Formats: sequence, C-alpha cells, structure tokens
Amino acid sequence: MIAKEKMLYAAVLTGLSLVMTSCHSSPVTVLDADSGKPVADALVFAYSHEYAAFPRQRLYLTDADGKTSVGVQGLVSLWAGKAGYYPRYSRTQEAGNLFVGAKFLPATIRLQKIVKGNYLEARKVKNHFGAIFYYRNPPRKDDLLKILQYSHWVYLNSCFYYDISERASLEEFFRKYGFPLEKESDFKRKYRDTEVYWHRYQEREP
Repeated sequence: MIAKEKMLYAAVLTGLSLVMTSCHSSPVTVLDADSGKPVADALVFAYSHEYAAFPRQRLYLTDADGKTSVGVQGLVSLWAGKAGYYPRYSRTQEAGNLFVGAKFLPATIRLQKIVKGNYLEARKVKNHFGAIFYYRNPPRKDDLLKILQYSHWVYLNSCFYYDISERASLEEFFRKYGFPLEKESDFKRKYRDTEVYWHRYQEREP
C-alpha cells in the first residue's frame, strides 16, 4: 500500500510540474568569448537538480542570434558547446518557485575557441569536471548521441578531458556507441611532460 501511495505521489508531482512549467521557459544566450558575437547552432544541455522537475534534462540548439529557450526548470546546470569551442559550464539562479512561475534568470554562456588545444590552454579554460551529461543518468539516446559527437570532437582535438577518471567514463560511452578512441601515441604526444602523463604511466614506466 505504501509503495502504491509513493507511486501516486510521484505521479501527481510530475503532473503538477508539467502543468506549471509548460508555459514557462528561460532564455539562454551563447556568445563567442573573444568577439562577443552570437554562436549559432551551439548545443545547450540543461539538467535540473529538482527531482519533481519535468522534463528533468534536455538538449537545445541556439538560433542565428545565439539564443534558445530552455524549458528545464528549477536549479539547473547548463553546459554549452560547439565544434571549434571548448565546453562551458554554468549554474543558474532561480527566479520563482518550481510549481508557481518556475523559471531561472536569463543566462549568458561565453564559449572559448580551441586555438592550440594543448594541456595548458585546456586547463585554463576548463571550469567544471565531468562530461556534458551525468554518466549515471544519461539523457535520451538522440540527445546523448549529439552530445557524444561533440564531446568526441573535443576529445580528439584538445586536451580538455585530461582528468583520468573523467576520461575513462567518457570513453566507456564512446565504445558503447561506436566512437573510436584516441590512439596511445596521440595521448603520449599531447600529454608528455604533464602530471596527466605521469598518473597514467606511473605503474608502467619507472
């Protein structure tokens, strides 16, 4: 009986969340960090930290003005990115209540172009550890594949995913969905003379 009551309670919360948030969306703008110009067709992934939020997570694309409207509400983590740019993380500030006029304040995310893609550049730009999605709770498959396609480009063309545990988790998804892994020789070339190289090979090389 208790289990049924919990299921009913969850269903009611989900329904209320859907009704209350369906008419509310929050604007997100993605800009080039150097020029200040809008970045069109950038990925914007939103993940709500509110259990009752619906939808809980979703992927959006910016328009020609670098803007999109995000329907994921509450306290939201945002990631933005596009091929040629490093990913960027942002945490929203709430405005209103999840069930009454739920939305977050307008957010602007500035993307930094990948110039050299080396370890020092990536380390300077990176403002959040972890991939663009949560490994234990990935988004629906069509959104996930778009995120993985972009993440794979960043993975091959920069040192952004230099954290060993983060890299290992991401590579599991690459294997699962058929994305080729970076060659060992490329890894050595990119990370030689860094602590990343030492952590990876400390047990192999004296």
